[in-house]
Amino acid sequence: MKSNLLLFCFLGCVSAAALAAQSTIMGDITLPASQQADSLQTVSGDIRLHEKARAEHVETVNGDVRLDALARAGHVETVNGNIELATGARVQSIETVNGAIHLRKDAQVENGVQMVNGQISLQSQSRIGGHIELVNGKVEARGASIQGQIELTNGTVDLQAGAQVGRIVVHKPKGGWLAGKTNERKPRIILGPDVVVHEGIVLEREAELEIDPAAQVGGIRRLF
Repeated sequence: MKSNLLLFCFLGCVSAAALAAQSTIMGDITLPASQQADSLQTVSGDIRLHEKARAEHVETVNGDVRLDALARAGHVETVNGNIELATGARVQSIETVNGAIHLRKDAQVENGVQMVNGQISLQSQSRIGGHIELVNGKVEARGASIQGQIELTNGTVDLQAGAQVGRIVVHKPKGGWLAGKTNERKPRIILGPDVVVHEGIVLEREAELEIDPAAQVGGIRRLF
């Protein structure tokens, strides 16, 4: 009886240690429902956290990241891949270079989102507590809240169904290959009915504005 109990305790400790960190070069990583891990890292593979699973750090280079309903994570990072937060999922921050980010209903990013090229979509009742920073891409929000500001150089901001944001800033390109493309297509800002931009819009370059009369915008500043 005593030996069986010791064996059970030993296996339990091994199982807990295995969840402390999972790392691989090639292959997917899956964290089972309600399990916890300090770090999940892979180079070429997808990472998935099942329902109510928790991880402090999630990182992949070429792969997608998905958090199922009510899953939790600290910093989530990928270079080439998509990130999806299912209903009620929570993360501290997100960083990606090329890919798409999807926040389903009631999903939350406590701090901010940083990306270079891609698309961010937020469904009803989802929330980002900090800024959205991107160079080229699209921000699409429906009934969602971005408490910081949306910053972009090229691309589109499309807010509908009562979405709210602190401020929208369209930056002037700082040189390099992007500067030569500024005349090809202007950034576009679309604000539907009942959308609120609390601190207004700041334009460092020309942009196309499509603002519904029922939207609330705290002023437009043109710095060019």
